[in-house]
Amino acid sequence: MFTLGAPGSDTIIITVLQVMMSHLDLQMSLPEAFADPRVSQRNNFDSRADYEEEYWNQEFKTMKIEWQEMGHRFSSEVGSRNRIFK
Repeated sequence: MFTLGAPGSDTIIITVLQVMMSHLDLQMSLPEAFADPRVSQRNNFDSRADYEEEYWNQEFKTMKIEWQEMGHRFSSEVGSRNRIFK
């Protein structure tokens, strides 16, 4: 059994969901799941996709440039996640 939580407002759901999926579906340990880079696009008013720098490899960097040319916006902040491991 484990409990997850995240501070923030519109990033809480996606943060908790991505950690849970990494742990339960991808069989990562909880420390690995918390450390795994995340990306989020919530269809909010500014159409911005948030990501962690570690998420992007060279292929995604190239695609990001193409997407920006089409008007997509990006931010390298997803929201924090906190943990206590026993």
